Amino acid sequence: MTSQESFTEFFNKWKTIEHTLKLLSKSGNSESWKHIEEASDRKIITSLEKSQLNTIREIRNEYAHHPNIEKWVSLTPACNIFLEEIIQKLQKSANIENFDIKDFVSCSPIDLVKEKLKLMRKNGYTHLPILNAEKKVIGVLSDDAIVNYLLKNEIATLDQEKIENLLEFTKISEGPIDRSEDFPFISRRKSLLDVKEYLSRNISAQKRISLFLITEDGKKDQPLLSIFTVWDFFKNGIH
Repeated sequence: MTSQESFTEFFNKWKTIEHTLKLLSKSGNSESWKHIEEASDRKIITSLEKSQLNTIREIRNEYAHHPNIEKWVSLTPACNIFLEEIIQKLQKSANIENFDIKDFVSCSPIDLVKEKLKLMRKNGYTHLPILNAEKKVIGVLSDDAIVNYLLKNEIATLDQEKIENLLEFTKISEGPIDRSEDFPFISRRKSLLDVKEYLSRNISAQKRISLFLITEDGKKDQPLLSIFTVWDFFKNGIH
């Protein structure tokens, strides 16, 4: 690996660390050194790791002022190895509930399909969870579900059709994260690293994850707390 490649890897890893530290922060501070301090105070990282990260932060700042630093300073492989270890450690500590997820939109069995379809088109939604009176998920409304319903019933318009008529086509798999396929249920305390590994396994198996459904313990029979998509996952900086 060349010096430039080593520095590129270094800054990519540091960016991930900064973002994850910010994700974990409960103080609202914007400065990375304060995030490092907070992580140490909360025992997420050790005092030694805090010291090492602050040293690396200074190196990063030096580079910001001296872009040609790689010409006279070389990084040892141990530095990037250390950063990767910190990334893994931080992501194990970062839970789903740390995500900045907007309020989700849902629908009920008595809603008109055409009205929810208009809402989906207007806001760019691809899926809407269907909730019963207890706020538990009983299905997920999607374009696929609507098309399959129209084809089976050989009708061309939804008109006054209610979502309850489509429930046969909106069913989701039973069980927690390791048993669901397209719409896995996960606990709000599930670590980001666990979700990342789950995504990787399903990508390797050529399975599509459309939507994560968040409940207290990752169980289907619990009220829905929030949702997020694969896009929400990656836009929060976890790669």
